[in-house]
Amino acid sequence: ATDLESGIAKVEYSKDAGANYTTETTGIVTEYTFTKLEESTEYIVKVRVTDKSGNLTESSKKMTTEGEKFSDIYTETTEYTDSEGNVAWIPGGFAVGVDEDINKVSGGLVITDAINENHTSKGNQFVWIPVGEYKTSNGEIKTNEFSRRKWGTTLNVPSEPSLLGYGEGVSGYWEMQYGEELGDTSTKADYELLKDSIEKYGGFYIGRFEQGNGNVIRKNIPVITNVTKNKAMELANSLNNDLNKWKITIISSYAWDTALNFMCQNSEYGYTLSVTNNPNLGAFEGISIMNAGTYQKDFHSNVYDLLGNVTEMTSEVAGYGVGTIGSDIIYDRISTLRASCRPSQTFDHLGFRCQLFLSVD
Repeated sequence: ATDLESGIAKVEYSKDAGANYTTETTGIVTEYTFTKLEESTEYIVKVRVTDKSGNLTESSKKMTTEGEKFSDIYTETTEYTDSEGNVAWIPGGFAVGVDEDINKVSGGLVITDAINENHTSKGNQFVWIPVGEYKTSNGEIKTNEFSRRKWGTTLNVPSEPSLLGYGEGVSGYWEMQYGEELGDTSTKADYELLKDSIEKYGGFYIGRFEQGNGNVIRKNIPVITNVTKNKAMELANSLNNDLNKWKITIISSYAWDTALNFMCQNSEYGYTLSVTNNPNLGAFEGISIMNAGTYQKDFHSNVYDLLGNVTEMTSEVAGYGVGTIGSDIIYDRISTLRASCRPSQTFDHLGFRCQLFLSVD
């Protein structure tokens, strides 16, 4: 910058091509740090210098923030063993995380279905949920059974849940709920396919985020709400195609309970996660629905918003309608509270999450 001997008056910095500036007035500031940027995002950083005579000098540059790194895309279903000896299966068409915090089963193994040329995530993301025995980060062997569960009922007093039997009812708001095995033909069929897949592969995936506008599973996307059960099922099923060796559906009650149990097993808070309404752990109310994955406190085993944000629809069968589960911003529900609604009903605080499982044949 040329000050024409009048002296520098101010230096301003912008991350949006000059639409908004942050003003610095303490002499010649040659460095500025922006915080809370989105990962893997391009910004046009612009610097504007004004001297005391009012002369302006500007310069701009495109800059892209770093993000989580992923492998090349797998062309077929492939067995994956992490550095702790745990096994997962990567579906064809997906890439697996290579960064230390997203490449281990015990911490929440992340996959994505699309990456850009820099190998940073751009697509839908899922997290592997192991079923059966697996190693924790400290080498302990734990077992995560595939089952619905009867969770504790005392707020903020944790207890290990008991397993529910086939078709066994569990009380929720308004209606008993009975699992997918008592549902309609398609619901029962998806449950059987999921169960068969787990028996072969030892786990399944759930969406890392609540389903977002545009039918995507990505961070910082507005969450889909005001959706009926049939529409939610349609959106989830539209993510499949005949070439895939995997299937995506709305999350089942089995997947929800099994995933939450896994998170509790690997959290410093343990089973408190299942009965808490502590806003520091994820359950909260009285604020607007947030974009997927933006509430950093609700982040366990690399899964976002399972304890908070919107109530999530499941494929569980209630007495007259659709099973729902989880905390939300309206009623301050805990992550294990089951409720129900009619298949045709919609609510501005009701959304859904997807599950993905590998085909057996």
